[in-house]
Amino acid sequence: KVVLVIAVAFFAFIFGYPAYNVWYLSMEGKAQLKKAEQDRQIMVQEAQATFDSSSLLAEAAVVKAKGEAQAIIERAKGEAQAKVENAKGEAEANQLIAASVKFDYNIYLWIKALNNGRNSVVYVATEAGIPLPVTEAGKRFDAESPQTIPTVKIQENK
Repeated sequence: KVVLVIAVAFFAFIFGYPAYNVWYLSMEGKAQLKKAEQDRQIMVQEAQATFDSSSLLAEAAVVKAKGEAQAIIERAKGEAQAKVENAKGEAEANQLIAASVKFDYNIYLWIKALNNGRNSVVYVATEAGIPLPVTEAGKRFDAESPQTIPTVKIQENK
């Protein structure tokens, strides 16, 4: 009986091992195929996540650039408005000064400034509309001489 058991085991091993080996290799191939499919799915999901994140980053960059551009526009509008308000204030100040200063007084100050300056040049309008420089103005009304400042009577047109 022992010989029969050994003989059956020997024949089972000789004929069963190749079939077992084919089955084992088949199972190993199926396992490798499943692993390759899982690895491919992981890579696809990682690639999709990278694409999604890059799309979101690009959208965020566009939104940021639009926000910065809008901020620059608003800042420029504010600066322009400030310049307009400043110009309005200066114009109002000039109107107040112009209303408070008489025309004859301005001419007096101009002539006095000519007297204080050495080598002053005065431009006199000619009939042709070409200004003619007069360089003798500083010499004629010298501040060191006892001459008086000439007064000019000019009528304002109102």
